[in-house]
Amino acid sequence: MARVNWEDEIEIDERFKALVRRLGNEDTARGMLMRFWKLAQKFWGEEMALVPEEQFELGQFDVLLEVKLAEKRDGGYYARGAETNFDWYLQVCRASKKGVEARAAKPKRQKQPPGEPEGPKNDAPVNRPVNRPVNPPTLTPTLTPALTLTQGKEEIVTPLGAPDGAQRASGRDVIAAYVDAYEKRYGHRPPIQPKHGQLAKSMAATLVTPERVQGVMQTYLAMNDAWFLTKHHDLEALSTNLNKVVTRLETGASTSATQARKAELFSDNANVARLFLERPKGASGD
Repeated sequence: MARVNWEDEIEIDERFKALVRRLGNEDTARGMLMRFWKLAQKFWGEEMALVPEEQFELGQFDVLLEVKLAEKRDGGYYARGAETNFDWYLQVCRASKKGVEARAAKPKRQKQPPGEPEGPKNDAPVNRPVNRPVNPPTLTPTLTPALTLTQGKEEIVTPLGAPDGAQRASGRDVIAAYVDAYEKRYGHRPPIQPKHGQLAKSMAATLVTPERVQGVMQTYLAMNDAWFLTKHHDLEALSTNLNKVVTRLETGASTSATQARKAELFSDNANVARLFLERPKGASGD
Protein backbone atom coordinates (compact mmCIF):
# COMPACT_ATOMS: atom_id res chain seq x y z
CA MET A 1 0.00 0.00 0.00
CA ALA A 2 1.36 3.43 -0.99
CA ARG A 3 1.69 6.02 1.74
CA VAL A 4 -0.93 8.65 2.56
CA ASN A 5 0.43 11.96 3.75
CA TRP A 6 -1.26 13.81 6.59
CA GLU A 7 -1.02 17.52 5.95
CA ASP A 8 -1.31 20.12 8.71
CA GLU A 9 -4.04 21.90 6.74
CA ILE A 10 -6.39 18.96 7.37
CA GLU A 11 -6.58 19.78 11.06
CA ILE A 12 -7.96 23.28 10.33
CA ASP A 13 -10.37 21.98 7.68
CA GLU A 14 -13.99 22.49 8.83
CA ARG A 15 -14.96 19.03 7.64
CA PHE A 16 -12.33 17.40 9.83
CA LYS A 17 -13.36 19.52 12.78
CA ALA A 18 -16.95 18.37 12.24
CA LEU A 19 -15.72 14.75 12.19
CA VAL A 20 -13.93 15.26 15.49
CA ARG A 21 -17.06 16.68 17.05
CA ARG A 22 -19.12 13.81 15.66
CA LEU A 23 -16.78 11.12 16.99
CA GLY A 24 -15.85 13.03 20.16
CA ASN A 25 -12.10 12.37 19.83
CA GLU A 26 -9.46 13.74 17.44
CA ASP A 27 -7.38 10.55 17.41
CA THR A 28 -10.41 8.48 16.50
CA ALA A 29 -11.29 10.92 13.75
CA ARG A 30 -7.76 10.89 12.45
CA GLY A 31 -7.60 7.07 12.39
CA MET A 32 -10.93 6.70 10.56
CA LEU A 33 -10.03 9.25 7.91
CA MET A 34 -6.64 7.62 7.31
CA ARG A 35 -8.25 4.19 6.88
CA PHE A 36 -10.73 5.57 4.37
CA TRP A 37 -8.12 7.42 2.36
CA LYS A 38 -5.84 4.36 2.09
CA LEU A 39 -8.72 2.30 0.80
CA ALA A 40 -9.83 5.02 -1.60
CA GLN A 41 -6.26 5.48 -2.91
CA LYS A 42 -5.92 1.77 -3.59
CA PHE A 43 -9.01 1.70 -5.80
CA TRP A 44 -8.17 5.03 -7.43
CA GLY A 45 -5.00 3.45 -8.76
CA GLU A 46 -7.20 0.99 -10.65
CA GLU A 47 -8.11 3.63 -13.23
CA MET A 48 -9.98 5.93 -10.80
CA ALA A 49 -12.28 3.23 -9.44
CA LEU A 50 -14.50 4.10 -6.46
CA VAL A 51 -14.59 2.36 -3.10
CA PRO A 52 -17.08 -0.48 -3.45
CA GLU A 53 -20.20 -0.24 -1.33
CA GLU A 54 -19.39 -3.43 0.55
CA GLN A 55 -15.94 -2.15 1.50
CA PHE A 56 -17.42 1.18 2.58
CA GLU A 57 -19.97 -0.47 4.85
CA LEU A 58 -17.42 -2.81 6.41
CA GLY A 59 -15.30 0.19 7.34
CA GLN A 60 -18.30 1.90 8.93
CA PHE A 61 -17.51 5.12 7.06
CA ASP A 62 -21.12 6.46 7.04
CA VAL A 63 -20.19 9.41 9.24
CA LEU A 64 -17.80 10.62 6.50
CA LEU A 65 -20.82 11.18 4.29
CA GLU A 66 -22.36 13.39 6.96
CA VAL A 67 -19.28 15.67 7.19
CA LYS A 68 -18.80 15.78 3.39
CA LEU A 69 -15.44 13.92 3.38
CA ALA A 70 -16.98 11.14 1.24
CA GLU A 71 -19.50 11.28 -1.56
CA LYS A 72 -21.90 8.64 -2.88
CA ARG A 73 -21.60 8.14 -6.64
CA ASP A 74 -22.71 5.58 -9.16
CA GLY A 75 -20.70 2.45 -8.62
CA GLY A 76 -19.34 3.31 -5.17
CA TYR A 77 -18.03 5.99 -2.85
CA TYR A 78 -15.68 8.80 -3.78
CA ALA A 79 -13.14 10.32 -1.40
CA ARG A 80 -13.28 14.07 -1.64
CA GLY A 81 -10.01 15.47 -3.11
CA ALA A 82 -8.99 12.14 -4.71
CA GLU A 83 -8.44 13.67 -8.15
CA THR A 84 -5.86 16.05 -6.68
CA ASN A 85 -4.22 13.97 -3.95
CA PHE A 86 -4.26 10.47 -5.54
CA ASP A 87 -3.30 11.34 -9.13
CA TRP A 88 0.40 10.60 -8.48
CA TYR A 89 -0.50 7.07 -7.40
CA LEU A 90 -2.62 6.59 -10.53
CA GLN A 91 0.41 7.45 -12.72
CA VAL A 92 2.60 4.97 -10.82
CA CYS A 93 0.05 2.20 -11.33
CA ARG A 94 -0.25 2.97 -15.05
CA ALA A 95 3.52 2.90 -15.54
CA SER A 96 3.78 -0.39 -13.69
CA LYS A 97 1.02 -1.89 -15.81
CA LYS A 98 2.78 -0.87 -19.04
CA GLY A 99 5.96 -2.55 -17.86
CA VAL A 100 4.09 -5.77 -17.15
CA GLU A 101 2.44 -5.69 -20.56
CA ALA A 102 5.75 -5.05 -22.31
CA ARG A 103 7.36 -8.03 -20.57
CA ALA A 104 4.38 -10.21 -21.41
CA ALA A 105 4.59 -9.25 -25.10
CA LYS A 106 8.28 -10.11 -25.31
CA PRO A 107 8.98 -13.63 -26.67
CA LYS A 108 9.92 -16.01 -23.93
CA ARG A 109 13.29 -17.69 -24.11
CA GLN A 110 13.17 -21.45 -24.31
CA LYS A 111 14.75 -23.23 -21.42
CA GLN A 112 17.92 -25.05 -22.27
CA PRO A 113 17.90 -28.82 -21.74
CA PRO A 114 19.93 -29.94 -18.72
CA GLY A 115 23.62 -30.18 -19.41
CA GLU A 116 23.61 -27.77 -22.37
CA PRO A 117 25.15 -24.27 -22.13
CA GLU A 118 22.69 -21.43 -21.95
CA GLY A 119 22.58 -19.07 -24.93
CA PRO A 120 23.22 -15.31 -24.85
CA LYS A 121 20.65 -13.19 -22.99
CA ASN A 122 18.78 -10.30 -24.62
CA ASP A 123 20.83 -10.63 -27.80
CA ALA A 124 23.72 -9.07 -25.92
CA PRO A 125 27.15 -9.65 -27.42
CA VAL A 126 28.97 -12.51 -25.84
CA ASN A 127 32.69 -12.42 -25.27
CA ARG A 128 34.09 -15.53 -26.85
CA PRO A 129 37.68 -16.75 -26.81
CA VAL A 130 39.51 -15.74 -29.95
CA ASN A 131 41.30 -18.52 -31.76
CA ARG A 132 44.70 -16.97 -32.24
CA PRO A 133 47.36 -18.71 -34.29
CA VAL A 134 49.91 -20.39 -32.10
CA ASN A 135 53.46 -19.74 -33.15
CA PRO A 136 55.48 -22.95 -33.20
CA PRO A 137 58.19 -23.03 -30.55
CA THR A 138 61.59 -21.93 -31.71
CA LEU A 139 63.97 -24.84 -31.50
CA THR A 140 67.49 -23.96 -30.48
CA PRO A 141 69.86 -26.32 -32.30
CA THR A 142 72.30 -28.22 -30.13
CA LEU A 143 75.82 -27.67 -31.40
CA THR A 144 77.84 -30.86 -31.58
CA PRO A 145 81.67 -31.03 -31.97
CA ALA A 146 81.07 -31.34 -35.72
CA LEU A 147 79.25 -27.98 -36.02
CA THR A 148 80.84 -24.54 -35.83
CA LEU A 149 79.71 -21.03 -36.85
CA THR A 150 81.76 -18.87 -39.16
CA GLN A 151 80.61 -15.26 -39.74
CA GLY A 152 76.99 -16.23 -39.15
CA LYS A 153 77.12 -19.18 -41.59
CA GLU A 154 77.21 -22.85 -40.64
CA GLU A 155 80.37 -24.69 -41.59
CA ILE A 156 80.58 -28.46 -41.18
CA VAL A 157 83.89 -29.61 -39.69
CA THR A 158 84.62 -33.32 -39.38
CA PRO A 159 86.38 -33.91 -36.06
CA LEU A 160 89.19 -36.40 -35.54
CA GLY A 161 89.68 -36.81 -39.26
CA ALA A 162 86.67 -39.07 -39.90
CA PRO A 163 86.13 -39.66 -43.63
CA ASP A 164 83.18 -38.01 -45.35
CA GLY A 165 80.06 -40.18 -45.33
CA ALA A 166 81.38 -42.40 -42.52
CA GLN A 167 78.80 -43.80 -40.13
CA ARG A 168 78.58 -41.80 -36.91
CA ALA A 169 78.92 -43.58 -33.57
CA SER A 170 76.10 -43.36 -31.04
CA GLY A 171 75.87 -43.83 -27.29
CA ARG A 172 74.53 -47.33 -27.90
CA ASP A 173 77.64 -48.19 -29.95
CA VAL A 174 79.82 -47.10 -27.04
CA ILE A 175 77.87 -49.16 -24.49
CA ALA A 176 77.82 -52.24 -26.73
CA ALA A 177 81.55 -52.10 -27.47
CA TYR A 178 82.37 -51.52 -23.80
CA VAL A 179 80.21 -54.42 -22.58
CA ASP A 180 81.71 -56.76 -25.18
CA ALA A 181 85.33 -55.86 -24.32
CA TYR A 182 84.65 -55.94 -20.57
CA GLU A 183 83.02 -59.38 -20.73
CA LYS A 184 85.97 -60.78 -22.68
CA ARG A 185 88.40 -59.63 -20.00
CA TYR A 186 86.47 -60.25 -16.78
CA GLY A 187 84.15 -63.06 -17.84
CA HIS A 188 80.92 -61.23 -16.93
CA ARG A 189 78.98 -58.22 -18.09
CA PRO A 190 79.65 -54.87 -16.34
CA PRO A 191 76.89 -53.05 -14.44
CA ILE A 192 75.39 -50.31 -16.62
CA GLN A 193 73.65 -47.44 -14.83
CA PRO A 194 71.49 -44.59 -16.21
CA LYS A 195 74.33 -42.10 -15.66
CA HIS A 196 76.47 -44.07 -18.10
CA GLY A 197 74.17 -43.07 -20.97
CA GLN A 198 75.38 -39.45 -20.93
CA LEU A 199 79.01 -40.54 -20.67
CA ALA A 200 78.49 -42.83 -23.68
CA LYS A 201 76.95 -40.02 -25.78
CA SER A 202 79.83 -37.71 -24.95
CA MET A 203 82.43 -40.29 -25.92
CA ALA A 204 80.55 -41.15 -29.13
CA ALA A 205 80.66 -37.48 -30.16
CA THR A 206 84.41 -37.40 -29.53
CA LEU A 207 85.33 -40.72 -31.13
CA VAL A 208 82.96 -40.13 -34.08
CA THR A 209 83.01 -43.56 -35.81
CA PRO A 210 81.99 -47.03 -34.56
CA GLU A 211 85.36 -48.40 -35.67
CA ARG A 212 87.24 -45.96 -33.43
CA VAL A 213 84.87 -46.79 -30.55
CA GLN A 214 85.64 -50.49 -30.92
CA GLY A 215 89.39 -49.85 -30.97
CA VAL A 216 89.26 -47.59 -27.87
CA MET A 217 87.23 -50.08 -25.85
CA GLN A 218 89.49 -52.98 -26.70
CA THR A 219 92.57 -50.90 -25.94
CA TYR A 220 91.12 -49.66 -22.64
CA LEU A 221 90.27 -53.15 -21.38
CA ALA A 222 93.78 -54.36 -22.34
CA MET A 223 95.56 -51.64 -20.36
CA ASN A 224 96.88 -52.65 -16.93
CA ASP A 225 97.43 -49.20 -15.46
CA ALA A 226 97.12 -49.31 -11.68
CA TRP A 227 94.30 -46.77 -11.69
CA PHE A 228 92.28 -48.68 -14.30
CA LEU A 229 92.74 -51.93 -12.36
CA THR A 230 91.67 -50.24 -9.14
CA LYS A 231 88.52 -48.90 -10.87
CA HIS A 232 87.92 -52.28 -12.57
CA HIS A 233 87.94 -50.52 -15.91
CA ASP A 234 84.65 -48.73 -15.33
CA LEU A 235 83.25 -46.15 -17.75
CA GLU A 236 83.92 -43.20 -15.42
CA ALA A 237 87.65 -43.98 -15.42
CA LEU A 238 87.61 -44.24 -19.21
CA SER A 239 85.71 -40.97 -19.59
CA THR A 240 88.21 -39.01 -17.49
CA ASN A 241 91.21 -40.65 -19.21
CA LEU A 242 89.87 -40.89 -22.76
CA ASN A 243 92.77 -38.95 -24.31
CA LYS A 244 95.26 -41.31 -22.69
CA VAL A 245 93.48 -44.35 -24.14
CA VAL A 246 93.14 -42.77 -27.60
CA THR A 247 96.87 -41.98 -27.58
CA ARG A 248 97.67 -45.59 -26.65
CA LEU A 249 95.41 -46.79 -29.46
CA GLU A 250 96.99 -44.55 -32.11
CA THR A 251 100.67 -44.64 -31.09
CA GLY A 252 101.15 -47.66 -28.84
CA ALA A 253 103.29 -45.50 -26.57
CA SER A 254 104.45 -47.00 -23.25
CA THR A 255 103.24 -50.43 -24.23
CA SER A 256 105.41 -53.37 -23.17
CA ALA A 257 105.77 -56.60 -25.12
CA THR A 258 103.95 -58.46 -22.37
CA GLN A 259 101.00 -56.09 -22.61
CA ALA A 260 101.02 -56.46 -26.39
CA ARG A 261 100.84 -60.23 -26.12
CA LYS A 262 97.97 -59.97 -23.65
CA ALA A 263 96.18 -57.64 -25.99
CA GLU A 264 96.65 -60.05 -28.90
CA LEU A 265 95.21 -62.93 -26.90
CA PHE A 266 92.37 -60.81 -25.53
CA SER A 267 91.37 -59.07 -28.75
CA ASP A 268 89.81 -60.58 -31.84
CA ASN A 269 90.64 -57.43 -33.72
CA ALA A 270 93.92 -58.02 -35.54
CA ASN A 271 94.38 -54.32 -36.22
CA VAL A 272 94.48 -53.51 -32.52
CA ALA A 273 96.99 -56.28 -31.82
CA ARG A 274 99.16 -55.00 -34.65
CA LEU A 275 99.35 -51.54 -33.03
CA PHE A 276 100.93 -53.07 -29.96
CA LEU A 277 103.28 -55.45 -31.76
CA GLU A 278 104.66 -53.14 -34.46
CA ARG A 279 107.50 -51.54 -32.49
CA PRO A 280 110.90 -50.51 -33.82
CA LYS A 281 113.62 -53.17 -33.58
CA GLY A 282 115.86 -52.66 -30.61
CA ALA A 283 113.15 -51.12 -28.48
CA SER A 284 113.15 -52.23 -24.87
CA GLY A 285 110.84 -55.12 -23.99
CA ASP A 286 109.72 -56.46 -20.66
